[in-house]
Amino acid sequence: GMMVGVELVADRAAKRPFEASRQIGPAVCRHALRRGLMIRPLGDVVVLMPAPAMDDATLERMMSAVVASVHEYFGDHPAV
Repeated sequence: GMMVGVELVADRAAKRPFEASRQIGPAVCRHALRRGLMIRPLGDVVVLMPAPAMDDATLERMMSAVVASVHEYFGDHPAV
């Protein structure tokens, strides 16, 4: 199967992580669950494991939900 990780960092250029106490990964996953998407964090890495038979439209909906969940979280909780 395919597995993809989306690493959430405070500063992309410097690859500076968030403070672990902020629990960014789990929070983003909770936002995704509200959108009907069950994903899991490994720290601040959001892990996606789509089913091998998943069609392109479903993959696109999954990725849109992940992106929207990240934007929603950081809209409510600024990164700084």
